Amino acid sequence: MGKKKKRVVRHLPANFGNLISRDELILKNWPPPAPPSPPAPDEMRYEVAFYGYYFFSSRPQSNLGPGQALAVITIYSSTDYVGAISFYADDEQLDDAVLLYRQLTGVWVIGLNYHISQFSDIMDMLRTEPHVYIHYDGPYNSSITTIPPA
Repeated sequence: MGKKKKRVVRHLPANFGNLISRDELILKNWPPPAPPSPPAPDEMRYEVAFYGYYFFSSRPQSNLGPGQALAVITIYSSTDYVGAISFYADDEQLDDAVLLYRQLTGVWVIGLNYHISQFSDIMDMLRTEPHVYIHYDGPYNSSITTIPPA
């Protein structure tokens, strides 16, 4: 009548002694170390093509530990993730802006930090301005701006 389904049999290795333990992998320097990052540029700028944002529901402001963001806006230029703008409690001291290299994509990513009271101003800029840029110019002079590159 109908076709019989072929039964698939999955086998485990017969000899588990052939498997390498985690400690042995570490001793053999596996996985190999990532290649060194290229030298960081002194200045970097991307035009914002689109963005996403999120608030952490599990991080109420009254229950924050130091250094935990309340909200984050992720920035994309074409299809590449190129930046993150993190928002912290208003009474918290902010870290410097950072520039990180992503080995996977070969793209430098800009990290900016602001207080949560500035979130609505930055969202207004992203929503209403036709051209917005994130700009890295060292740890103390980086910004989100509407000024095009010179």
